[in-house]
Amino acid sequence: MCCVHLRHELYFFGGKFMNGTRNVLPRDVHVFNLTLYHKCSHLLCRMKENMLLPRTPMCSGKASPLAFVADEKIYVIGSNLEELEDKILDYFEFEYYDPRYNFWVLLPNPPIWGRYEWVGTAVVGREAFLVGMQEQRHVYCFNLEKQQWTYRVSNDSHLRNFTGKTEFVGNNLYGCYHNTVAKLAVTDEELRKIDLWCQEEEEGGEEEEGGEEEDEFQKVARLLSKYNRLRMVSKEKGMDAIYNVPRQLGSSSTLLHLGSDYFCYVRTGKPPQIHDDGADDDDDLPSNRIRFISIVIFRADPREINEENSAKLFRAQYVYSKHYTFHSRFGGDDFIKGCYAFGLPGWILEATVD
Repeated sequence: MCCVHLRHELYFFGGKFMNGTRNVLPRDVHVFNLTLYHKCSHLLCRMKENMLLPRTPMCSGKASPLAFVADEKIYVIGSNLEELEDKILDYFEFEYYDPRYNFWVLLPNPPIWGRYEWVGTAVVGREAFLVGMQEQRHVYCFNLEKQQWTYRVSNDSHLRNFTGKTEFVGNNLYGCYHNTVAKLAVTDEELRKIDLWCQEEEEGGEEEEGGEEEDEFQKVARLLSKYNRLRMVSKEKGMDAIYNVPRQLGSSSTLLHLGSDYFCYVRTGKPPQIHDDGADDDDDLPSNRIRFISIVIFRADPREINEENSAKLFRAQYVYSKHYTFHSRFGGDDFIKGCYAFGLPGWILEATVD
C-alpha cells in the first residue's frame, strides 16, 4: 500500500483488507477527504460511515507500490517481486491518475529487469527521479513532458543509505540517512565546473572522429560520481534533538519539506523492552503495543561546516521537537507510509502509519 497527498485529500492505493477474499494485488483506490473529516468527523463516527471513499481502481494492482504527484496528477509505479511473477496476468507497472477527469493512463514500463523494489522518489522540474533497489540502488529518470524514461544512473554508495521520500530543495537532495538527516549537495562552484566540463565535452566531441561516443547514461553517472557530496546535519543550534531521539526497535523515518527551507523529521518505532518470560515477540502483550513518534522541525542553512572527523556537515536551525508515546491497536511493526502537513503555517502535522 502507498499513499499521497493532493489538494485536500489523501489517496490510498492497494493495501490489505481484514474481511473478504481479495486479489493478490488489489487495484483498489480510496480517498480520505480532510475537509470533510475536520468539519464532520463526529457526525460520521456516529453514523458509522466509512471515511475512506472509493475511487476508480487502477488498471492493475501493484506490488510494493510507490506514488508521487506531478502536474496535479498521481503517478503510481509497482515493483517486481519474484514470487508474484506467475500469479498476476496483465501486470501494468506504471500508470497515472487524473482526478479532474477520473481516469487512469498507462505509461511505459521502466527500463529495469529482474527482481527489484522502488524505495524513493523526487520530482525535480520536469523530471521524476525514482530509486530502484536491486543488488545496489539505481536512479531512473522519467521525463514528465515526454512521458518516457530517459536514463539510469548507478549512483555512489551514499544513495543506498537514503530511505523513503527525498526532497529536492535549492539544488540539494534532502532525505533520511540511517537515523538522521543528510543531503546530497552540489555547490555553485561545482555547478560551474559541470557546465564548463559539458562545454568542453561538446567541443571535443565534434573534433574527435572514430572514437566511442559516451551516451547520456555514462555522462550523468560520471558527473554524479565526481561531484555529489554528502553532508550530514550538524548538532549545533539545538539540532542534537535528531541524534537524541530515544532508541527504537523496528523504526522507520521520513522527511517532509514544509516550505522556505523548513523540514519536519518524523520517526516511529517500538521501545526496546526485555521480558523475563521470553515473550518479546508476542503482539498481544500490552507492552508490545507501545509505539513512539518523534517529531523534529528545523530550518536548513545553506552554509556548511568544514570537515569534522572526515564528515562534511551542513548547518540547520532547530525550531521544535516533540516525543509521543501511545498504544497501537495493531500488533507487529508500524512503518511510516507518508507524512503530510495541512494548514501551514500552523505547523499542524498529520502522519499516516501502516
